[in-house]
Amino acid sequence: MRTAPSIRAVVSDADGPVGRYDRDDRGGHRYADLFDREPGVSAERAAQALLAQLRGWRIAADEELGRALVAGGGRLLRHAHLMSHDLAVRPAWSHPPGHRLTDVDRPATDLVDAYIAAFPPGHVDHRDEPRDSALATLERHLSGAEFGPPLRGSGLAVAEDGTVACAILLGTLPGRPPLNGPWLIEVFRHPEHRGVGRALCERALALADVDVLGLMVTEGNPARALYEDLGFRLVRSALVVQV
Repeated sequence: MRTAPSIRAVVSDADGPVGRYDRDDRGGHRYADLFDREPGVSAERAAQALLAQLRGWRIAADEELGRALVAGGGRLLRHAHLMSHDLAVRPAWSHPPGHRLTDVDRPATDLVDAYIAAFPPGHVDHRDEPRDSALATLERHLSGAEFGPPLRGSGLAVAEDGTVACAILLGTLPGRPPLNGPWLIEVFRHPEHRGVGRALCERALALADVDVLGLMVTEGNPARALYEDLGFRLVRSALVVQV
């Protein structure tokens, strides 16, 4: 995901253009996002050019090219699916038993426990980061520093004891849908509170004042089935490879 306006760049070899990508710098890494091969360019040819010219970068490529990059010595970081919802039909929503759904009216310190617990070791989206790093990530999200001000539909599921059980944060990726635009930046649920994730997603889709909403879900994350059931459609799949 991009956090600032990106630069569309071209990779070429001796035979001409190989592909185009959005250049991004974030978290101390250079990214070639949304890499699209030129018509007729094989995955093997594109991989050779990328391995020669973008060594040290992280490449978000189609699955065939991603596999070619891994075969050439790259390290797979993520297999993910970009999905989009046109919001033509808005679901009904209600408060799940034992919880109330609210706007995001709590500080990051109240969200961080659910954020960490949602992705334990062994989960495909496990974040191996200390608590202060996770807290800083949430603070950036809530402040709008990375994805602009949280959009309407962002919300929390709060348990009867006042703890945050689940959160959904909507923001904006620079660019046009469905590859960018309004975005489901984060959704995380404490595993002790089952059922609230769907309710919070339904609230977000009902209240969001945008016409389309995108997200990325990692291969193997069971949440993908929920997103499909809610009406999100697959746009493209990609492998993110460190070369």
